[in-house]
Amino acid sequence: MTDVPKDVMETYSPSHLHSLLISNQYAFDLTDSGVERLLSIMDEYDHTILIGNQWDSFARDNLGSSGDTPNYYAIGAVDWDVSADREAWLLKDGYAVSQKWLDAGDGRVTKATRIDVTDTEYVDEKGVCWFPKEYMFICEATDEALEAVQ
Repeated sequence: MTDVPKDVMETYSPSHLHSLLISNQYAFDLTDSGVERLLSIMDEYDHTILIGNQWDSFARDNLGSSGDTPNYYAIGAVDWDVSADREAWLLKDGYAVSQKWLDAGDGRVTKATRIDVTDTEYVDEKGVCWFPKEYMFICEATDEALEAVQ
């Protein structure tokens, strides 16, 4: 098993993740409470990898939408071995996080749904999705970051 590549950012706290999102040109900005909700769903689903983007069409096509708002964030486990020599990250056991829930915290809104791009040519399993390495934000949450929202 290949370790997480050195160029994948790590986050150590909700405030650190918030600063990473704000400073990254490919990440969709969240409020402080949205960042805490994002880390809490990662902890709930026992995932440490977060992938995000601002590309509306990619987000809508691969992660779906919350009403008319694209879902910009996914959580899951990256297959580092398969991704190593490719131009994309292979996310497995992936979930799209509802942007409306991240924005408002409304308990009536579904928090996350399993990614389903099985109708495409390259994927035949729910929860699996390829994310291009360019134009994406990828981050690993440390135990400290996840424990901060428990």
